[in-house]
Amino acid sequence: VVTYENMTDYVATRWYRAPEVTMLMPGDPKAIDIWGAGCVMGELMEREVIFEGEDIEHQIDIITRQCGSLSAAELKGVRNSSVRSLLQRAGRRDPTGFHRRMSDASAEAVDLLEQLLVLRPQERITVGPALAHPFLEDHHYEPDEPEGPTIDPREFDFESQTDSMKVKKART
Repeated sequence: VVTYENMTDYVATRWYRAPEVTMLMPGDPKAIDIWGAGCVMGELMEREVIFEGEDIEHQIDIITRQCGSLSAAELKGVRNSSVRSLLQRAGRRDPTGFHRRMSDASAEAVDLLEQLLVLRPQERITVGPALAHPFLEDHHYEPDEPEGPTIDPREFDFESQTDSMKVKKART
């Protein structure tokens, strides 16, 4: 089983990386993917990267200016000390929303984006409700969108698969 503790903060491209990964906070891999999907959706809507940080600290600064900040109690869970210091110095920030920033987008698109890009992973929209959102209504076909069983991460251990493929090829 893949747990958050086994994850690193450098696997995902910084601009699409969920804040909880950068902050080294516990997180749900599904919520992390939802954040990444929100970043891609925002980029498609704005036609440019929406959180284009130059480094980790700048990235978190941009995100919290848009999505708000953590509470004092939540800051205690930030294991990345440089990010925690930055957040403490920045103080309380309220979410600004995306309506003004993306004024040409439909209200439904902005609403979904704001639900995908919630700072707190436990408050972020999940896959089922995201697919059923009014913005995706014309493309939503529930029988084709099952939430399947958890996939064994060893299925993605391509180094072992490559080695076993070489062995099979050598035997033929």
